[in-house]
Amino acid sequence: MFYDPNDPIRNFRNIDWRSKIHSLNDLLSSVDQPIVFGNNSIDQIRFLKSNVNHSCATISCSYDEEYYDFILNYFTRSHISKQMSGQLEITNLDQELRNDQSIDLFLWYKNSFDQQNLVPKSLNFDTDYTVPLRDFFNKERFFWHLTNIGGSESPEALDYYNNWLANQNSFFE
Repeated sequence: MFYDPNDPIRNFRNIDWRSKIHSLNDLLSSVDQPIVFGNNSIDQIRFLKSNVNHSCATISCSYDEEYYDFILNYFTRSHISKQMSGQLEITNLDQELRNDQSIDLFLWYKNSFDQQNLVPKSLNFDTDYTVPLRDFFNKERFFWHLTNIGGSESPEALDYYNNWLANQNSFFE
């Protein structure tokens, strides 16, 4: 897994905790409040669940085949957006596609990603708590889940959610 210590904000979900478990346990012993760690790898989540010396709950997002096209669109728009912002390298093939005015770049990537099976048709992990994807885009349902896991609908949480939602919507316009 890739982790760039110079950019922990962008890469915190890719941390490989196996080499950092002692530091993590020291950190958890030094605080008296819940700490949330995000990770994109179910293997890392399972590792944390089985190796952290403190109580640990796992939380995941799930979706079914009904949401596959939604996720594939999101993945495609995110890919194009990252290329446009310089976060993702534009390869020679990407440049050729961009130079060909007859190609709909979005549809080309979407079909390519679909054929490569880059996005699971459905996603449901065995975790302690699962939030259906559709509930992330519904403020009342999202905060219902947040309250269930010990969070609150504070002004800061509401502001964060509204900013997050506005950023997500840009991928679906």
